[in-house]
Amino acid sequence: MTIQILHKNLKDGGLIGQSGCIEFELMGIKTLVESRGVIGEIIQDWLYKYIASKNMPFTLAASTQDFPDFYLGGDMVEVKCFDGDRGANFDIAAFRAYVRSLLISPERLDAYYLIFSYSMSNSTFEVTIENMWLKRVWELCGPSEELPIKVQRKQGVIVNIRPITWHSKRAKFKPFKDKKEFLIALEKTMKNHDVPSHQLVRDGWLKQVISGYKTATGDDL
Repeated sequence: MTIQILHKNLKDGGLIGQSGCIEFELMGIKTLVESRGVIGEIIQDWLYKYIASKNMPFTLAASTQDFPDFYLGGDMVEVKCFDGDRGANFDIAAFRAYVRSLLISPERLDAYYLIFSYSMSNSTFEVTIENMWLKRVWELCGPSEELPIKVQRKQGVIVNIRPITWHSKRAKFKPFKDKKEFLIALEKTMKNHDVPSHQLVRDGWLKQVISGYKTATGDDL
């Protein structure tokens, strides 16, 4: 079983457009959950139940902080959810942790991202799945006005890698065309905009990742 098959099953099964409510019960009292902050985690929990119901063997990460969220067959899969009314402002990864991880696990570049956009009714609190995508990391990322790759910064310091608006044809910035273009953008950002990453660049970070990827996968970048 592969993530492509799961994605197709979800789409063909009519997930897009389906609605549901989030209910909490305690001491015999039931209430509808009105907070948008928990929706992503609940969609993810629902997804795991769906996979299990289809008898698809999968393995969850040991911790919610570990990468990836789960393995399906030989595929590494991360799940991301966002409020379609507010845009895709989720974190792809912590910037410095990610660039260091590629030295150890360059095959991480081949991970899949299963992404759900949703809306929530302000009157009934129903959650509706508006859309769904299956992407690779370079298909989510692209440049920004200020940097070679879009990131979140706090007080001028790079914190997280963020997606561009990959799903809009009107977006000013387009996704990277392949893994290598994505890596080059990371290196430029490390070199010119992130002082703590300078030593990695001097040590030949890009060459090490490319070489490590070839060793791990047998494929050239």
